[in-house]
Amino acid sequence: MKNSIASILAFACIFLYSCNTNSTQKKPKSIKENITVAEAYKLLQDDALLIDVREPEELGEESYDVRNVKNIPLGDLGLNLTEIPEDKHVILACQKGGRSQEAFDILKTKGFTNISNMEGGMNAWKEAGLPTKTGYQH
Repeated sequence: MKNSIASILAFACIFLYSCNTNSTQKKPKSIKENITVAEAYKLLQDDALLIDVREPEELGEESYDVRNVKNIPLGDLGLNLTEIPEDKHVILACQKGGRSQEAFDILKTKGFTNISNMEGGMNAWKEAGLPTKTGYQH
């Protein structure tokens, strides 16, 4: 009888501990690491954030016309990690998709989990007829 009670108590403790640690330590995780411009645009209609990793002068020519956009050039990304929210979906974008993939890899090694790389960047965005604007305001 004592062994049965001890076993039940041990199981209950393990169960409760695992439930508590999982719920407090898990960060939101994106469904897909690489997404299309159409998927990105849909996520941006909700609460996602687009981080454009291009240089500011590139944004002066043409930028993404969405409400939740932030420019953090790839070279400055490591210095600005505190500007990247961990509680919302972050979409990384650039001109063609190469720098945003590099940014994705950097953030992933820093422990970010709710991130996606937008394939094709601004080139694919424009080709899909999604909204752009000339110039960029911070």
